[in-house]
Amino acid sequence: MADMLLSKIVGVNFNEPTFKMVGGLGIDDVKIKYNWFLNAEVKDAIIGENENGLVWYSGTWVCGTWEGGTWYAGTWYNGRWKKGDFYSYDIDQNQMMIGKLHINCIDISKSQFLGGTWEGGTFHYGIFGHTNTTQPIPTKVSIDFIVNYNIDFPISSDTSTYYNPDDVYVDTGLTLTYSFTSPIFLNGDFLDGWMNASIFKNGKFYNGFLNNSIWYDGIFYNGIFIGDFWKNGNFYGGDFSNGVWENGTMTIFDQNIKTRFGLCYKLNSINITGATWENGKFINGEFHSKLNVNESNLPIESLDHSLVVWYDGIFVSGSWYGGTFKNGEWQNGTFYSGIIEDIIWRDGFIKNCIWLNGTFMNGTISGGVYNNMLFKDGYIGSEN
Repeated sequence: MADMLLSKIVGVNFNEPTFKMVGGLGIDDVKIKYNWFLNAEVKDAIIGENENGLVWYSGTWVCGTWEGGTWYAGTWYNGRWKKGDFYSYDIDQNQMMIGKLHINCIDISKSQFLGGTWEGGTFHYGIFGHTNTTQPIPTKVSIDFIVNYNIDFPISSDTSTYYNPDDVYVDTGLTLTYSFTSPIFLNGDFLDGWMNASIFKNGKFYNGFLNNSIWYDGIFYNGIFIGDFWKNGNFYGGDFSNGVWENGTMTIFDQNIKTRFGLCYKLNSINITGATWENGKFINGEFHSKLNVNESNLPIESLDHSLVVWYDGIFVSGSWYGGTFKNGEWQNGTFYSGIIEDIIWRDGFIKNCIWLNGTFMNGTISGGVYNNMLFKDGYIGSEN
């Protein structure tokens, strides 16, 4: 039986072990309970055990398949994460060496998932994808840090990627010193972390920041989306800044959490200079062409309607503060300022606009400039 197990081990030299076991965990325990770990390639790993299975305290995961347990700190380069909890903690090193966990603080920079596929489990706090490591990452990142200090990496699906955890890379602004494959989030829960230069295909995203990535499907709860492409899914609260929205539903799930589109955090970026809505359903939220607020921190009408463009879809019972509505159907809501072109207006209130073309079925018009309007029914010149 031992020979059969040893024949499957890849990348582990027991004369020069690449991992250290603490807290009473022995090699026989690993062989019997966590044989999947022995098939992985790791470096300088400290591992132990708790009631949920294998514990990864620190180190570098080069490649392999993770099948459960708990990760506290370290760098993941490639492989498959199938289940378990992934954290990003600053932990007490002395306590760690005796197999005990003492958390000094949550530190988003302590764990980074650089490549491979996430197939299930819960991702807490850490960084998913590549970031600009030439800048020190704070314990807790903010929108200002991401916008001002992060470099956009190309989203890559190149499978001929070379990984070397000893390499230090520097972004020159033109090329990277090594290539990489963007990590893919296939399923599970993503909580309070930072996702960059990655692909999100399914799962639930809670809080956190999603930057320079592609979203294919899933549920987004109260985070900040800062580019690049949204393909489908449900957006339940938070800010959609720069990027392209292609399909899906954006709506309010919790009345205490705002849902806003078109805030334009990255106007100085050469890659993304606004937001585009191509299709889908927008319900109840706020639509902006860069967020403007008054002294009471309430949104006011935008003066630049070129930053955000709506091309098609259905707008239901929301507030439009700026942008260009080029095509689609307006079912209800308040239009405070912007350009309207080639739409069907079902109902709602227009405070002010530049109307270029379309059909007005019913509603109330307070002010604006109108050209080529087919007016069916409604009220003109009323604030009510």
